[in-house]
Amino acid sequence: MPTNRLQLKRITPKLEKLEERTTPAVIQYTGSLLSVTMNKSNTLTVTESITTSGTYTVTEGSTTVGTFITSGITIIGTNSSDIITVSLRDNNTGGMSGILTIRSGNGNDTVSIVGGSTNTPVIRGGINADLGYGDDILSIGDASRLTVRGTTVTNGNLGSDTLNIGTSASAITGTTLTSLSSTDFNIVTIGPTATGTAAISQTATITPGTGSMGLIFTLNAAGTINKGVITGTSLADTITLNGVVSGNLSSGGDALTVTTGLGNDSLSVGTVGSNTYNTGLTFNAGDGTDTFTTTSGSVIGGDLTLNMVSTVNDAGNTFNFATGTQVYGNLTISEITSANYGNVGPANQSITFNGQVNGDVNLRLGDSDHTISFTLAAIGGGDYSGYLSVSNYTNNTALTSGAGTGTGDNTVTFDVGSASVTYIYTILLGSGDDVFTFTTTAGTLTLTGRATPPSSTLNGGGGTNTLTSGATLAYSNLTKVNFT
Repeated sequence: MPTNRLQLKRITPKLEKLEERTTPAVIQYTGSLLSVTMNKSNTLTVTESITTSGTYTVTEGSTTVGTFITSGITIIGTNSSDIITVSLRDNNTGGMSGILTIRSGNGNDTVSIVGGSTNTPVIRGGINADLGYGDDILSIGDASRLTVRGTTVTNGNLGSDTLNIGTSASAITGTTLTSLSSTDFNIVTIGPTATGTAAISQTATITPGTGSMGLIFTLNAAGTINKGVITGTSLADTITLNGVVSGNLSSGGDALTVTTGLGNDSLSVGTVGSNTYNTGLTFNAGDGTDTFTTTSGSVIGGDLTLNMVSTVNDAGNTFNFATGTQVYGNLTISEITSANYGNVGPANQSITFNGQVNGDVNLRLGDSDHTISFTLAAIGGGDYSGYLSVSNYTNNTALTSGAGTGTGDNTVTFDVGSASVTYIYTILLGSGDDVFTFTTTAGTLTLTGRATPPSSTLNGGGGTNTLTSGATLAYSNLTKVNFT
């Protein structure tokens, strides 16, 4: 009997080619706020309408995602190297009423926030830029006019990150931020070198990251900040202030405080504060071979306080005071701090100053040899009339015990011009062989102490100490001890 068999056709499976599709940036509205999440490309441009304020066109790569009306924008990047540009309307009524938030991913991102070329748009709610891991560059208001109110918060996260604020030398550059709080950006530049302007009208707070490089902070010649707090790293930090720290603080205090760590740090200043407001500068430099420099025409509108620790671990600090430097308040140089106990400084420390000081001069010397030369006059010329203090210590305990315990040999010269009276608060030295010289064109120089407690001190300490002058020395409210 025949057998019927079902014949099966052999089918060879094949992969079907899918339709080529790319998903553009994800758009989400929350109330009147627009959120843009990059998805198709690592390039995103958000451009405000030239005719209608608050209307923005979003373009990802070469694709126009859409046009949206919003009061604030959040942009979320990818983990590639994103290029994000936000361009605001070239109109004085342009800009954003809310906050501009940018969160890029972990690539080496480039983010630019651009204002107008003729007019000045305003971001009224501030900027919050949080960039991910990578070597990122954030530019705000370069080669454009832009005002940012509120607080501009920038976070670079890990990497060697760069923050530029109005740095392009261009006639159209005119950028003003109300306040700046920068974290983890190790290269920060404010203002152009010449043409154009950029300013932080209130406070600039700079805190760099703790990676493989120190802080490089530059306030260029056409840049201005009102006041600031700059914190360095434990590596070599370089702070350059060629612009102006305006220091318009009616209550006084420091217009700028700079604190660095253990590296070989440098601070160069132009103008800090205004004599109208009596605001000044404090530089707290940690252990290391540190440098402080004033430039030609430098003005410190209040107190200049240099807490520059000098220990056996460094080669000594460098003080480059340009001739004519003006200090409207007190000038204090201290090599001893509360955290510095018993450290011995380098073989010889040199400090030279030739300028004008309205307040007192206070020198707190560490335990090493010093060569010091001060040529002093009052602001605007005339005889210097502040009090002089020089003390030599081995540790902070001596600061409060009233005993000069240093062992260094100090050679100190004070040139007081044509003064016939010089005021002494404290000259208190240790066991080294010290030479003090007072220079004046007057025939007699009266060294005058305080008339009321606490009384003044003129004590050479141990060793062989010499007090000399080309003039005849006289003393008032002051007793010379341990000086020949």
